Amino acid sequence: MKTKRQAFIRNTLVALTASAVLLIGIISSTLYLVYETQSYSEQLVKSRLVRSTAADLLLKLRQAESG
Repeated sequence: MKTKRQAFIRNTLVALTASAVLLIGIISSTLYLVYETQSYSEQLVKSRLVRSTAADLLLKLRQAESG
């Protein structure tokens, strides 16, 4: 009887440890993805600003040529 109980406890601890490691992995990858998303968002904002500035410059050049 004691052997079954010890095996059950050992299996439970192994499963609990594996679950904890998996949870830490999921949390780590989530934090990494949050960081990457923030980085991509900042790059997107900069790209839109450059595009907007270029469009404004092109509009001013066209107005200067025509007018």
